[in-house]
Amino acid sequence: MTCAADGAAGVTAFRQENPDAVVTDIIMPEQEGIETIVTIRRERPETKIIAISGGGRLSNVELLRMARLLGADDVLPKPFCAQELRNRVRALDMSRALLDLPA
Repeated sequence: MTCAADGAAGVTAFRQENPDAVVTDIIMPEQEGIETIVTIRRERPETKIIAISGGGRLSNVELLRMARLLGADDVLPKPFCAQELRNRVRALDMSRALLDLPA
């Protein structure tokens, strides 16, 4: 599992690591999650994506709706527990590495 501080670093890591799945926040510095989702979809449409958000200028419901429309396979509003994220990962049949998220 690889972590990145912002969307731009996340896309760089995505290109280097070639993961089966990505979990991205929507509100991030350098590059927003929506742009990150669009980039990943364009470059590797088969990659599974979960978008998370606690809101911002728009409500998290609107941001997550937009993420879903632009290609996120699943969305998860903040706050959430680690078990909920694990359940979503399993539901999308994502890579084994992501299933080992810390509790």
